[in-house]
Amino acid sequence: GDASELPRVEASEPGPFPLGSSEDVLIQGFYWYDATPSQEVVWRLVAKHLEQRALDVLRKERGLAYSPSAQIVRRGGGGMLELRVKTDGRADEAAAWFDEEVSALRSSSKPMSHMAAAVDPVRNALLDDSLRIALATIREEPAPESLLSKLDDVAVAKTLEALLVDRRSFGTASPQSNLWSILILALFGACLLYTSPS
Repeated sequence: GDASELPRVEASEPGPFPLGSSEDVLIQGFYWYDATPSQEVVWRLVAKHLEQRALDVLRKERGLAYSPSAQIVRRGGGGMLELRVKTDGRADEAAAWFDEEVSALRSSSKPMSHMAAAVDPVRNALLDDSLRIALATIREEPAPESLLSKLDDVAVAKTLEALLVDRRSFGTASPQSNLWSILILALFGACLLYTSPS
């Protein structure tokens, strides 16, 4: 039969939210409600790019990342990009790196060149994903690989400007230790005792 019309989300979007802590792990990402197939392919490029950069910068240059992995999950018109990096107690440093990488993508006038190393791995993954190809056929969408071939800097920059924004972000970074939190609480408690009437 004909492809069913998916309901659009009318509710306002929540802001950034934490996922809860997981010891020594950076978990960061973005979600979306109503992305087009082309935008989904851009997300796949961003995910692979972040995974590659985590390997090159966090693991090889700084020696703080282990087995970084990024994945895309699509549910109808919505979905989620998640980057997960085991950091051996340096998740706060990895979180700062993540912010820098996202800022570089947002500000790049040539994002396709910026993510050039991710294009072939994403193309190969799309060609090998028979389930995704079948879904595109059922939904009467263009093949994801053909959408990747049509992307240019202008289209990608426009997509990143619309979707790679703070209100669509989530994540957590486990701090190296709770020492600073304990010190702040101790100082706060001392101030309360000192200022309380006797």
